[in-house]
Amino acid sequence: MGGTPRRLCDHERMWDSVAPVVLLGLFLGAIGFVLAVISAWMRRGSSRAARWWVRRVPLDEATDYANAEAIALAFTPMIAQTLIVAGLCMPVASFAVGGSGLGSTVLGAVLVVEILLWIVILLAAVYRWILPLWLYPSGLREVRRDERDRLRAAKEHRR
Repeated sequence: MGGTPRRLCDHERMWDSVAPVVLLGLFLGAIGFVLAVISAWMRRGSSRAARWWVRRVPLDEATDYANAEAIALAFTPMIAQTLIVAGLCMPVASFAVGGSGLGSTVLGAVLVVEILLWIVILLAAVYRWILPLWLYPSGLREVRRDERDRLRAAKEHRR
């Protein structure tokens, strides 16, 4: 029974180095999934709790940019997507360290696409009184379209 300790074979050693990365990927993916569910609830839910982010005062009385709308409609879904993508890429990254050209290429392409999506969302949502209409749920789109048109008319009137 005493004898020499059992030697680990290559695939067991590889799993010991990959397992923490895979578990981290699962954890990040799970957090991203929870945020995605919350994001969908905020966008599609009809309760007051789900629509906490909707500006209820007229635009003329608004004192700040559409920060809550940007958080609910742009940033929460993007953070969820980024975490899910990171969770999916973690196992690929652990294998790409070994020199896999395909793994490195996939990770590079995913990183570039994710950065471009963040740039688009940040440009669309930061320092805006009204977000781009494509970000709003269909029930709120007409209200925000009317507010946008009033802002544009007031701007033209001042010129």
